Amino acid sequence: MVATTQELTVVFATAMVVFASIFEVSSRILQSLLWTTNNPGVALEKKHIPTLIRQGPSYIVSLVHCVVNGYRGIVGLVALHHASPAVKLVSPPALVEYERHIHHVEVSNTIFFAYLVFDLFHMLRLYPKLGGMDMVVHHLVFLTCSIINGSYEILPYPFCWLIVGEISTTFLDIRWALIKTGRGGTNMFQLVQYLFALTFFLTRVVVYWLGVVELFHQRSVLMDIVWSGHVPGVFMGTTLLFIGAGSVLNLVWFQKIVAMALSSKQQQPKTA
Repeated sequence: MVATTQELTVVFATAMVVFASIFEVSSRILQSLLWTTNNPGVALEKKHIPTLIRQGPSYIVSLVHCVVNGYRGIVGLVALHHASPAVKLVSPPALVEYERHIHHVEVSNTIFFAYLVFDLFHMLRLYPKLGGMDMVVHHLVFLTCSIINGSYEILPYPFCWLIVGEISTTFLDIRWALIKTGRGGTNMFQLVQYLFALTFFLTRVVVYWLGVVELFHQRSVLMDIVWSGHVPGVFMGTTLLFIGAGSVLNLVWFQKIVAMALSSKQQQPKTA
């Protein structure tokens, strides 16, 4: 493994501390601003203030994670794009030229794992305000994939084309904030809706499905990884099943997002 267990433990702990700090600081700032400041430039409805205070910090943490790991996903995607199927699907400690890139992916996966743990905790704490059972299952599924792929050092490239989907969530978070601050009928809101739909389509439909098709064509390599004893077949099958199910779910979500973008209603789609 390019990154040691000790190093990844430090990354996990650091990410958790950073997420918790962002959550606490943003919570205090929101409480101070919303309860003590009457800003005429923001058309706040009183009913939204408690929601902004309780849920706002989680959306802010989500936004930070999406920007950081979305960018890291793009970097990894570009770096491993021309690598051989063997390199894309299993971490190659012998190939020095790719060690830095694999290290990058492993750190990104650890940050992603830390965020899922952090967000799941707050999701359950405020259940079902931040998401229903479908979102809880979504987080558990990706936690499972993160553990399997990180522990057995497999699918570094697929992780990259999966994580770039977080870019679309940045616009979902901004959209939520616009609605809760009374800007749901503005041109800015409509622009964010279109950007959310566009980035979702590009990352979670186009890039994701291209990745799934590539995985299908590389099935012999995937089987070789299992037959070599690198990873138990049940774990490889589990992560591939979840990836395939995610591609179908993204299509279902995209249909709803398009309908939402063309509608004047201020609905909040259930995606992550």
